[in-house]
Amino acid sequence: MQKLSFTIGLSILLAFVLFLFVAPTVLVFSTGTISSPASLSNSKIVNVNTTSADYLIETKAFGEISAKLKTTFAIPEVTCITSGTKIGIIIAIGHYSALDSGMELYASCSGSLSTYSIYYELAGEQGSISKPLSPGDQIQFVGTLNAKTGAVTYQISDLTHIWSSKGSGTEGISSVDSTLVDMGLVGSIPLPGFQATNIGANFTIGSHTGSIGSFLSVSSDFINKDTYVNSADGHILATASTITKSSTSFTISWVQSS
Repeated sequence: MQKLSFTIGLSILLAFVLFLFVAPTVLVFSTGTISSPASLSNSKIVNVNTTSADYLIETKAFGEISAKLKTTFAIPEVTCITSGTKIGIIIAIGHYSALDSGMELYASCSGSLSTYSIYYELAGEQGSISKPLSPGDQIQFVGTLNAKTGAVTYQISDLTHIWSSKGSGTEGISSVDSTLVDMGLVGSIPLPGFQATNIGANFTIGSHTGSIGSFLSVSSDFINKDTYVNSADGHILATASTITKSSTSFTISWVQSS
């Protein structure tokens, strides 16, 4: 399996997941356009206008490069503007599969009411988790990929309702794919209003371990900062805050519905 190039990245695959699974009639596809190119040789941020608001960190090299990801965030309160709309927060490691280890949390609008659902991703397979979820719950995700053996694991915990779901599996081994981590938000158009969501992230890709900001100093990786833009009119719908070398988290914010 050949991985998409970094300028497209897993963020487009995340939009594809949401398109297939929960919103086949409202999501807009885009391969993304680079809005302010940066020097790729020193892993500076590249800003991309696409169908998600997220950060993507991807290795420049192809090969058996392992990864571990730990994130925490609070489930955002959603303001339903239009029935049938939704948002999704997706956290993932990608290498052999589009989503080797990951999680998806959705808020779906029915009238003025929102309902929440959560799913795990493991070795390219998805499963639902039937557990209580409420706005404000602290969610923690831990995922691992051993690219040399194909072993993958996930653990999703609600630190507020005190439950967890975990699993492990094995997938194929690839020496021709990059390894990447993606964390962010996708959604329908119109995009429901949502409370600003801070995602804390600490992870390992290859030989480097650190917070998200520390990867700005890693020359062997690309970093994309994606902005959710309505391709029909160029309106910005959601943004991810800018990180620095000392950043341990970033914030996703709603801008407008369409």
